[in-house]
Amino acid sequence: MLRDLVLGDPALVERLVARALLAALVPLALLALAAFWLAWQEGGCSLARPPEGTPAELVELYDRNPEARRFVLDYVAKDELVQPVDLSSLVGSREVPLLLQWDERWGYQWYAGQYLALSGCGPTCLSMAYVYLTGDPSFSPREAAEFATAHGFASDGNGSEWSLIPEGGSLLGLDVTELPLDEGRVRANLEAGNPVICVMGPGDFTTTGHFVVLAGMDGDSIVVRDPNSRSRSKMLWSYERLARQVQALWALRNA
Repeated sequence: MLRDLVLGDPALVERLVARALLAALVPLALLALAAFWLAWQEGGCSLARPPEGTPAELVELYDRNPEARRFVLDYVAKDELVQPVDLSSLVGSREVPLLLQWDERWGYQWYAGQYLALSGCGPTCLSMAYVYLTGDPSFSPREAAEFATAHGFASDGNGSEWSLIPEGGSLLGLDVTELPLDEGRVRANLEAGNPVICVMGPGDFTTTGHFVVLAGMDGDSIVVRDPNSRSRSKMLWSYERLARQVQALWALRNA
């Protein structure tokens, strides 16, 4: 009877079809909206462009690193704000924490003739290792950059001198040992809980030079903390792939 009623009323058929389509499309629309919102929150929304007044070098960062887009989009509103830094939640962590050089809490700070977001990979890596080894959350990338500048490790236009890690680490009271490019030595240090800071040449991490932290082992693979990328920090890396790009490396311990 219902079938006969429906078939005899074309308008009712149209309404039922429309409702069925709406019921199917609404969840898809909500999912798309949620994905758009998450992309916006992460600064990865390609529809937004840096506002007028954003420095050209940050616009370039926006274009080449989607992960840093929110940082660039917020520049005009937050550049002159001194934001509080509280890393106390990292104290006691069993893993080297990931800190990013373009974090809004310190990325707008000037370092080595540029924004720390662009030039601060060295201080950010030293901060990650120091906080992990000592449990002292006061040495954030902001403080590490000020430390590097005060001790002559900042090089205008070039970021950080390599000596920031061995000499700067020693000044901070850490035991720093330069390692040969030897797989056994690297793995032994990581398995012992000693982070290894590397200078990387052109390859997966940079086209010029870049500091990263080898943070530990996951099976036979190496965990990397890249201060310029969450996504690369989530990847697992083989020693062979990393070794082709390493230019210098140091193991750090709490003296």
